[in-house]
Amino acid sequence: MAFDRKELALILAISGRKVEQSEWHDYAMDFLRDRAVFSIYVRVSERPLFIVEKTLRLRNRQGQYAMIKISRAEFLNAATTSVRCCAC
Repeated sequence: MAFDRKELALILAISGRKVEQSEWHDYAMDFLRDRAVFSIYVRVSERPLFIVEKTLRLRNRQGQYAMIKISRAEFLNAATTSVRCCAC
């Protein structure tokens, strides 16, 4: 799963403006089997501020796009869960 050229151009245009305004500083892209994820960071070493996610299987229900704001508690919970899974 990946963002197409038009989708990526739109996301990068918005991201570029926010970087220019010094609101955002970095991004990461993940292309997984079932979804594509664009994560937006205020600082490189921190958790993502927002995630733009494209999930093809949700296309007919709620739409294939979601913009998710990550809270500190959600991030810590996910990080702790992944550490526990890796330690097994």
